Amino acid sequence: MDLTQLRHFLMVAERGSLSQAAKALGISQPGLTRSMRKLEAELDASLLQRRPRGVELTEAGVALQRHANAVQIQLADAAQEVATLTHRRDTLVRLGAGPSWMDHLLPTVVARAVARDPTMRIQVVTGQTDFLLSRLRDGSLDFVVAAIPDGPAVSGLQTTELTRDDVVVVGRQGHHLSKRRQVEIEELTRERWVLAGPEMLLRRRLAALLASRGHNLPPPTIESDSTAFTLSVIRDSDLLGISTRDILRSAAGQGITSVDVRDAAMIRSTGIVRRSKTVLSVVAESLIAAIERAAKAEGL
Repeated sequence: MDLTQLRHFLMVAERGSLSQAAKALGISQPGLTRSMRKLEAELDASLLQRRPRGVELTEAGVALQRHANAVQIQLADAAQEVATLTHRRDTLVRLGAGPSWMDHLLPTVVARAVARDPTMRIQVVTGQTDFLLSRLRDGSLDFVVAAIPDGPAVSGLQTTELTRDDVVVVGRQGHHLSKRRQVEIEELTRERWVLAGPEMLLRRRLAALLASRGHNLPPPTIESDSTAFTLSVIRDSDLLGISTRDILRSAAGQGITSVDVRDAAMIRSTGIVRRSKTVLSVVAESLIAAIERAAKAEGL
């Protein structure tokens, strides 16, 4: 088994088709088929299940994909470290950012960074924390600035906390619960909700809070992983959601207010998340330092 075979295998796994993978790799389909058969023979295992419309990974194929992805990331990290040690500049920074960072502070930091260093190139990907961390783990991103999850979710990752913020239940200004001085937790179970998917951090926090008091979170009326969409729905309806006070203070939070729920304190930490034991480029490290300075200067 060699690196070329692994590269071929990962492309087949990604495309789900030998013909499409061969085209992406710039080789013939018969050549790719021979490469896959040789790999299966060397491992003495069937990796691909042929289907009428492509191929699917077998259980052994899924296992190999996981390890091959890890090898690919380690090789990229090794190349980056060697480049850093030999003073060759990689000027591209691939950054993942949570919604609150995209709306505040990060645009200014990025604009100033490229003004200081005209050779710097920055790719910014936004999304919910779980999505960004998956991209970080597969090597698609150099680092992430977003909410820092708890427990096993950060295994193998290095985190630096930059901010802390309250997590609050939110509704439109004028919502009947927002007019109350305090709302009991069980009352939340009688409301309708717009929430991100069940794997998303803030929704998990809300569900855990309700569960700690013996209640289940109602199935959301609307589910979306778009923060902008969710806030717009809340603004234009009587649905409740969950957000941070930082979002409410931003332009995106106009027309939305928090609901004061008794004994419902929740805190979210945000900051820099990177792969452990990974050497980043000089420009990536300089951008991280700039983000840290900006957060400290604003007293976040």
